[in-house]
Amino acid sequence: MPLLAAGGATERNDGNNAAAHTGGIRVVLSPSHSLPDEAGRNVELSALLHGAVHRVKSRLVHLLQTDDYTTTPSTGTQDLSSSVSGAQTVELHEKRSAAGKPLNADKSEVRDVGEQELVTLDDIRAAKQRLLQNKLVVRTPLLREVQAMFPGVEDIRLHLKLENMQTAGSFKIRGVVNQIDHLLETQDLTDKKLVTMSAGNYGKAFAYYLQSARVSGVCVMPVTAPENRVQLIRSLGVEVELRALPDLQVTVDKHVAEEGYVLCHSFDDLHLIAGHASCAMEVLEEGLTPDVVLVCCGGGGLVSGVAAAFHLASPKPVKVYAVEPEGANTMWESYRAGKPVSKEVKSVASGLSPPYAGRLCYAHCKRFVEDVILVSEEEIVQAMHELFERGLKVEPAGCAAMAAILNHRVPEVEGKDVLVIVSGGNVSVQELYQLLPK
Repeated sequence: MPLLAAGGATERNDGNNAAAHTGGIRVVLSPSHSLPDEAGRNVELSALLHGAVHRVKSRLVHLLQTDDYTTTPSTGTQDLSSSVSGAQTVELHEKRSAAGKPLNADKSEVRDVGEQELVTLDDIRAAKQRLLQNKLVVRTPLLREVQAMFPGVEDIRLHLKLENMQTAGSFKIRGVVNQIDHLLETQDLTDKKLVTMSAGNYGKAFAYYLQSARVSGVCVMPVTAPENRVQLIRSLGVEVELRALPDLQVTVDKHVAEEGYVLCHSFDDLHLIAGHASCAMEVLEEGLTPDVVLVCCGGGGLVSGVAAAFHLASPKPVKVYAVEPEGANTMWESYRAGKPVSKEVKSVASGLSPPYAGRLCYAHCKRFVEDVILVSEEEIVQAMHELFERGLKVEPAGCAAMAAILNHRVPEVEGKDVLVIVSGGNVSVQELYQLLPK
């Protein structure tokens, strides 16, 4: 029979039955067990699983609505559909703040047991190991307690993680390496091309990695993409196809459906998210456990990974905020709508301007992110100016998180350790001259 363990109970794990977890509730289901059906006949659990999944999920939803619990992906376990050997688990952990209220109580979601929706700590650790073995990814500088450099924020301890000094100029290479390494390990890409859609930074990282791995690829870009970025990606051996905005996705879909290209999504991908999480793991490894973290948000890949890593690996609770431009606030709108939304967007921060929030990214943000903060175009450009005056060349998208702290948009930070992820520095001299105050 399946085991149901609660509280401090502990069970032996012999490969067929999973151990119960102290301090929480774990439901253990093993496909090799038999259960009586409604007629009293013994039927293997695998035959009953399809209907049972729906009932289990319904029961968990009821528990979440009536108790102070939040769901947490169980590290070291798999989804119900991902294995036919060993046990699968659904785990509920009670997470409370110092004030006695559940953390993210309004963001609780049951993990989809049919398809993995959230990265686990094991996923993040595996990605970190992949990245350590790849020379393209570097450990970026962490500037600690630099609040004295920025007038008006002296009441916090301000730390900057400089992903603008990462290979290819942004954090994107972290996710790309983990994403494509996974493809190379699990698929035969002989005589196949990879295809993606990107306006800049992902495409640049994609091209850097494909050149080093000697893999063919195509990057579909909007006709509005800066010419210098188009030429750079082409110079690295990746084909570029320029399309009008409404035709971008159509072109990618056609390559996949008709020509067998392998899709690499630029933000809504679990391996990409796990790779981005390595940025936060580096911060924790250096001994900094921030109270508050600010991360820019476009499609949501970076903030998803960073928030998941701090939530799953930090020794204390960390509040992570996503920061979006007012003119490209797809995640903010998604929070209010209760689902990922699409909308017309326009912002000086082109790297934060996809026309929709990612489905997987939305699931991560609702689970791990405290809230979404909006900043104006003027505030982004002013933050860019403040950073440039202090010797940091940062693109507009990389300045959004800094704009939030400089303009006091973040609640309850006085006396706290605040980490800002400076996400990218891919901005030309000409663009800087046009944007910075004269």
